[in-house]
Amino acid sequence: MNLSSLLAESARRFPGKPALVVGRRSLSYAALEAGAGRVADALSAAGVELGRKVALAAPNGPEFVAGMMGILRAGAVAVPCSNDLPPAEMEEMAARVGCEYRLRLPGHGEAIPMPVAPFEDPGAAAFRLETAPGAEKEPPDRRLLDLGASNIRFTSGTTDAFKGVVLSHAGIADRISVANRALRITADDVVYFGLPMAHHFAVSVMLHLSVGATIVTSRLFLGDAMVETIRRHRATVLYSTPVTYRMMAEIPRVDPSALGSVRLAISTAMRLTPDVGAAFRARFGRPLAQALGIIEVGMPIMDLSDLPDRPGCLGRLIDGFEARVVGEDGRPTEDEAAGELWLRGPGMLEAYCSPWRSRDEILEDGWFRTGDLVRRDGEGNFFLLGRSKHLINVGGNKVFPAEIELVLAAHEAVLEAAVVGEPDGILGEVPSASVVLRPGRRVSAEALAEHCRSRLSHFKLPRRIRIVDVLPRTHSGKIAVSALSGN
Repeated sequence: MNLSSLLAESARRFPGKPALVVGRRSLSYAALEAGAGRVADALSAAGVELGRKVALAAPNGPEFVAGMMGILRAGAVAVPCSNDLPPAEMEEMAARVGCEYRLRLPGHGEAIPMPVAPFEDPGAAAFRLETAPGAEKEPPDRRLLDLGASNIRFTSGTTDAFKGVVLSHAGIADRISVANRALRITADDVVYFGLPMAHHFAVSVMLHLSVGATIVTSRLFLGDAMVETIRRHRATVLYSTPVTYRMMAEIPRVDPSALGSVRLAISTAMRLTPDVGAAFRARFGRPLAQALGIIEVGMPIMDLSDLPDRPGCLGRLIDGFEARVVGEDGRPTEDEAAGELWLRGPGMLEAYCSPWRSRDEILEDGWFRTGDLVRRDGEGNFFLLGRSKHLINVGGNKVFPAEIELVLAAHEAVLEAAVVGEPDGILGEVPSASVVLRPGRRVSAEALAEHCRSRLSHFKLPRRIRIVDVLPRTHSGKIAVSALSGN
């Protein structure tokens, strides 16, 4: 199967119904389907073969959706990239995955014009297509074709820990089916989508399109604007991060009835803290439902209850998934005991592509090891305790410290650098760096921050840079991350 057929079926059933609303621009399902077809035809005419990898950069909106659907309909593999990536970072990420093509809107680097605007209206921007040097000389990756690959999702940026997660058409369709048995989103719903589509397309956006719901989104997420958009369009489902829900709850003099149409508010991408849940409930009289999303697995755990906010509660397994909480001895733990969360269910990843690792090499007897430390109570609720990996979660964006360390170390005055996550009341965590300078060299923390600003996305920028004489190390010579975290 091809995921683009789900959009085609919704367009057949609901041709005149609004599929996507961004600001004053509204596009019907028929128009969105036509836009996807135009992109697919143009890619095929440009010689994009089956199984080729196409990086896509576009902001939230109809161009992004038509671009994704067009890539899939042409039989290529979509590699969605965040719209706010610096051009150099996007190039590095696309190169690591081995993208043969880049599909962009104007303003995202120089590229060869491709003669297609996805939509007929005069304001529609034309995509531009460029080919990576030498790409056409290599055959398409047979492994992707054999797996029925649809998307490759980034787990990080340009770091040694980077992995490209290969997802298939059939796997994503399975994820959509099992997730919606719990969420119950229908064509009657208007979904306010407060997340970057490039990071949350495979299940959430595709799910909404597959059932004929109307998606309302924007390119900037500001508290008062979000509340007004939800009120004006009478949104029934909200899908966003704790950061934006906090913004909404803290708006002065907001009318609580502005969210009166909402039946379900989903918080995802990062841990929902009790203070945010309580503030949102107090302001709008609505609970926040937490959903655990994992690129490799899908959305296996949700807290859809109407109970008061419980610290660290992720919710329960949805039907179709299995879970284990595994202790350090490798054995499943008893209830209430801490351990690593292992998951198994439909729609699991097919492979990692950078470097290539098959599903059988990644999973342990079908189980995916999440790296999250949890406990499970007697009622089946999971509570997040922490992470076994040194990953920094900045407002729902996952950041590997090594990526920032490489950028800092590239400065001529820097000998070495170490980055850890520090708690932040709004974003959850922010990067913090400790830097050792080369002998005889001088540079200010402000100058190092500016060096990072031109090379990293905004959420990856270290909020604090300390210049130190030495970095603490373990007996084996490794940097003692725990000592840095305590500074």
